[in-house]
Amino acid sequence: MWIKKTPQEFEQALREESNKPQSSGRWVVYTMLGVFLMIPVFLNVGGVAWRPGPLVRSMDDVMKTLPVMLFMWLAVVIFMQFFKVPVFKRKLVVICPKCEAAKNDDGDYQCPCGGHFVDIRTMKWVEDEKS
Repeated sequence: MWIKKTPQEFEQALREESNKPQSSGRWVVYTMLGVFLMIPVFLNVGGVAWRPGPLVRSMDDVMKTLPVMLFMWLAVVIFMQFFKVPVFKRKLVVICPKCEAAKNDDGDYQCPCGGHFVDIRTMKWVEDEKS
């Protein structure tokens, strides 16, 4: 059954949570941005219709544009890392201790069973002594 944590347990859990490394997925966004920026470096896109060329650029053209694109990507990543962009919000899970129903926080804290939803971080699971 779900019971409320003591203030000391709750503070301990918050300390442990704050010590965890937060891999929020920003580096996935940065990598995808790099892939997106490298497409015009390697592919011959945007060519004029009357002078079609090969799909892939020559190595000479790639080496001329690659340093500029890498510099642009690095500048954008530093900017995004400094300003913490993009911001990923953590979902808050709430639980009804009465019927043990759980859901993501949507602002409605009344449970159909007559109880009310509370933040799951303030609760802990203990085995029922009767079982």
